[in-house]
Amino acid sequence: MKFKYPTLATEFTLLDKRAQVVAYAIDGYCRNCFGIEITVTSVYRPESPTHSRYCALDVRVEPDDGEAIFTDAQVIKIKLFGEKFVYDTDRPKKPTIYFHSNKSGKGKHIHIQVFPGKSETILVK
Repeated sequence: MKFKYPTLATEFTLLDKRAQVVAYAIDGYCRNCFGIEITVTSVYRPESPTHSRYCALDVRVEPDDGEAIFTDAQVIKIKLFGEKFVYDTDRPKKPTIYFHSNKSGKGKHIHIQVFPGKSETILVK
């Protein structure tokens, strides 16, 4: 796993351990299936309900400018792999990982999140 900025490596160690486990699982999956090491682009963001609690992180899929890191087919496979993790047993359809763009509409990324205060996130379907 790589980090866009050195400070993100430190922030990653402060993340909820369940989010770290999901990130390591996604990284292992991407390395084994596609030969691609993930790049963490965001951990702590004070304006975000999940990022501000160290319960979420973002992983680059497509930079703001340039070629995509993952193909559309790979993104679908990552999404299917991510569906194995349960975000919240009270809301089983809420995803632990999902894909979206930055507010600018560029910079597609994987958002990995765990529900604050619940230990069920790591349950695998």
